[in-house]
Amino acid sequence: MSVTATARPDPAARPMNAAIVVHGLTKRFGQRAAVDDLDFEVPEGSLAGFIGPNVAGKTTTLRMLVGLLTPTAGGGDVLGQQLTKPERYLGRVGALIEAPGFYPGLTGEHNLRVLAAAAGLDAEPIPALLERVGLGKRAHDPYKTYSLGMKQRLGIAAALLGDPELLILDEPANGLDPQGMRDMRLLLSALRNEGRTVLVSSHLLGELEQICDWLIVIKDGRRLFQGAPEELLGVEQLSLRPEHERDLAALANIVDSRGLEPQVVGAQLVVPFADPDARSDEIADIVRAATAAGITLVEIAPQNTHLEQSYLDLIGGRR
Repeated sequence: MSVTATARPDPAARPMNAAIVVHGLTKRFGQRAAVDDLDFEVPEGSLAGFIGPNVAGKTTTLRMLVGLLTPTAGGGDVLGQQLTKPERYLGRVGALIEAPGFYPGLTGEHNLRVLAAAAGLDAEPIPALLERVGLGKRAHDPYKTYSLGMKQRLGIAAALLGDPELLILDEPANGLDPQGMRDMRLLLSALRNEGRTVLVSSHLLGELEQICDWLIVIKDGRRLFQGAPEELLGVEQLSLRPEHERDLAALANIVDSRGLEPQVVGAQLVVPFADPDARSDEIADIVRAATAAGITLVEIAPQNTHLEQSYLDLIGGRR
């Protein structure tokens, strides 16, 4: 499968179903370009994963989206408003960028009430928000006693103040244990299912693979990929299971003779494809040869590549 760059969005024709459209976005610090002519879109109502190596420009991009940094060049829009005028859309956006900042001596609930008062927001939903992020029992404990994972969850609660249409979250699962990551996964999915758009930057690719319906991959401040996860993952190998396990060796010889490198896994044969574009013809050829050899195939099943491997292949220039 080949992944090609998506055409640059036309800034004069914003798709009606896009919550975020970025075109030519650039941020320089001196001579260094942290973000370099970046283009991407985030569809409305999607749960989008924003991934890339360290110093790829992810956090810098998110900071520009929420008005914490001014672009050096380029622009776009967020919720239909110009990215360079964040005051027009920030009231509809909730964000958690880098480490959340709270008063150490105040309780979790008190911290949220301070934030709500400063922003002119209703404080009534705060207890329910704390319950929703799993902090209901620790709402009245000082923030300084919170673990890193609890601090992240309080940051999510703060981002939800004001019932935003768009959530922009930088590493929200940072510091969470496996149960906490599962809870975060369920929470993010629920927020998307409520009709919100959620943009999540994370290095936990296995978590994103389970919940995201849109992916953006960047490296050195430039986009390498954007689209549905299945476009990146693709189908690059096939599982073949003969009716009789004794036929595995003969089936492996058939596959091997065609320049492929099969692997026996239990009672089946896993066949990788060096050229996914020729996969259909190769499969048909293998099936014909197996039938001619008296081998009955009872299962022919595609296997998706995991996001981590696809991501590593992409940033390594192997796709």
